[in-house]
Amino acid sequence: MHHSALDYAEEYYETESRRVYITPTSFLELIKTFSGLLDKRRTALLAQRKRYIRGLEKLAETEESVVALQ
Repeated sequence: MHHSALDYAEEYYETESRRVYITPTSFLELIKTFSGLLDKRRTALLAQRKRYIRGLEKLAETEESVVALQ
């Protein structure tokens, strides 16, 4: 006897009075892709932030050197 996932979900609801939701694979792939892109973007932003902070530190060091030379 062949049962689809929807049939099993309905049967489960009838016996347990709890709903089961079936998510399409394409939607799960969309979430996975979005998550991957978010991780890449987060990594890139952290690298840019680190470069920015290091640049500010260099500017502060240069300022101290200039003040010391005057």
